[in-house]
Amino acid sequence: MSDKTFKNTAEEATETAHTTLSDRFAEYYEKLAETSQFQNVKEAADSVLKYIERHPVQSALIALGVGFLLGLLVNRRND
Repeated sequence: MSDKTFKNTAEEATETAHTTLSDRFAEYYEKLAETSQFQNVKEAADSVLKYIERHPVQSALIALGVGFLLGLLVNRRND
């Protein structure tokens, strides 16, 4: 088997795997999107985005504070 033939075979196998995985992912996502849990998470994410749009400075300060506290906790565990 030549290198060119092997390359074509590998590319075809990769493309087939990619297509199969993409189709399965789309199918699973559609099933997931129908669940009430997904809808609850989507609504929560939407409300967070609306809050951030209405209060950008406060949101940035909250994120900064949470990051600072997490940094302290992680740093404390490393000592």
